[in-house]
Amino acid sequence: MKNYKDSDYALNKYSEGIVYKFADCVRLEITLEDYLAENPGKTTEDFQELKDLSDEIYHRQVVHEHRTSRLDVPINGLEETEPLSVPPPDTVLIHNAEKTRR
Repeated sequence: MKNYKDSDYALNKYSEGIVYKFADCVRLEITLEDYLAENPGKTTEDFQELKDLSDEIYHRQVVHEHRTSRLDVPINGLEETEPLSVPPPDTVLIHNAEKTRR
């Protein structure tokens, strides 16, 4: 796993606010004070509910990435791997025919 402390999940989980990290690596943190100032009818409990939901979404994303990408093979090393299948039948037939002609 990549450096866990630099992950979006860790940034969000271990901060007081809700952290958004954009593609250009700019971070935006919404604090409780920001949230209540923008939403005067909301409470601390509402913010905590959103924070928990945000943590859960980031966690699901990390789990999904780990499950799907940990088995990826870099394309640079493919030529060094052994083939996992047999050659197509027509290739075998042509190869055998050429062998018998010689």
